[in-house]
Amino acid sequence: MRTRNFKSLCGKSVLLTALFFSTSITSFANWSLTDDGTLTISSDADFTLNEDGQYPWNDKKRDIYKIVMENGITKIGKRAFTRCENLESVTIPNSVTKIDTSAFAGCISLTSIKLPNSISHLGKSAFFGCESLKSITLPQSISQINKSTFALCISLTSVKLPNTISLIDSAAFSGCRSLKNIDIPNSVKTIGKAAFADCGDMVSIKLPATITTIDSLTFSFCSNLASIKIPNTVTNIRTKAFIGCENLKSIIIPTTVKEIGAYAFQDCRKIASVEIPNSITMIDSFVFSGCDNLATVKLPNTITKIGANAFNGCSELKAITIPNTVSQIGAFAFGNCSKLNSVEIPESVTSIGSYAFQMCKNLKSLKIAKTTVVNSSTFFSCTKLSNVIFANGSCTLNADNTQGTAYVQEIKSGSTPSVIISVTEYDGYKFDKWSDENTNVTRELPITSDVVLTAIFKQDETPKQEEVLSE
Repeated sequence: MRTRNFKSLCGKSVLLTALFFSTSITSFANWSLTDDGTLTISSDADFTLNEDGQYPWNDKKRDIYKIVMENGITKIGKRAFTRCENLESVTIPNSVTKIDTSAFAGCISLTSIKLPNSISHLGKSAFFGCESLKSITLPQSISQINKSTFALCISLTSVKLPNTISLIDSAAFSGCRSLKNIDIPNSVKTIGKAAFADCGDMVSIKLPATITTIDSLTFSFCSNLASIKIPNTVTNIRTKAFIGCENLKSIIIPTTVKEIGAYAFQDCRKIASVEIPNSITMIDSFVFSGCDNLATVKLPNTITKIGANAFNGCSELKAITIPNTVSQIGAFAFGNCSKLNSVEIPESVTSIGSYAFQMCKNLKSLKIAKTTVVNSSTFFSCTKLSNVIFANGSCTLNADNTQGTAYVQEIKSGSTPSVIISVTEYDGYKFDKWSDENTNVTRELPITSDVVLTAIFKQDETPKQEEVLSE
């Protein structure tokens, strides 16, 4: 088998037949590549880039199937073996203390690698996109996992972390979609943004009682994550922390949590109930939006604001008690809560945003203070709303459900609150008049005292279009 031995000297490639054993200092790593694809890096390698910013084996990357590094090498340089797409195995000697940034990134055929106990540093994206890597055991010498170190290792199923790790940085395991579970040691104090984002097969994870923050996107789109215990050391759940965890069935938020960021649990479709601790003062925008199995919500009397879209699309939510500490309800806050049938809005609420209760098609009863400012679209398409109670009076509408529906189309609050009422006709019937003899389909009623009206319908005697044509 032929062996090609080269040494780079002053930027030129020369045969090593006579120079291989020379003691002269060179600016590039000694290396050899055999015909079977074994790249051997000699002990005096310094991984210095050439004047073109490349390693001397750069144009041979597709021929590399195995890498053997001789003892004495202390550092694997930046991007040293990036995109060696056919690389299957690597032997790293005990002398190596550092694997630098993107050293093995994109080595899509690398199935396993043994890290010696001498290694104390793994650079950013060191194994990024190693799509065939199935398991990794980190030595006790490692104190942190840097950004994107194992991101997009899509076949990674097993990770063993030592109890020396204090930091799992941003996107460290992002996109490791085959990773089913991981135990995070108690030595870990910080887990960065999106650290486990898009780990689609993850079903369980143990969080240590040493972390204080669940950062943005940390477990986003972990679609098979069924449950997670948040330790009572956590004070902050940040933006989109659990967004898209569509199989998350239960979540217990400890009383230590002071802030839940926007979108934190959006589209967690299996959550059936949630209790917000009294340490929380605001429900942020989109926090539980799209949680279409959420049927029970308990809000504490510390809440002052319910943000825009906070519960939008919670189609199983039938009732909600809004504490008398709340002053604002944002736009679309309870939009598309199609089973919500009654709402009592306390006098503390001074404003309700546009479309806050839009498409709440089963909302029949509403209690609201006359001083609460509402938008004309706040109750848009609440076509069964028939009972509105203000401080000094109420409006109750009745209709025979077999003939049509009478509903409150719009609410106008202020010093003299009023409602605009209307009707929906059912097939075969036409609106005739209200019980007070008024024949207007849509009308406005100032509510200064109780009003009870019944919409009266009569059979439609107008021939259907197809009947007219047949004649």
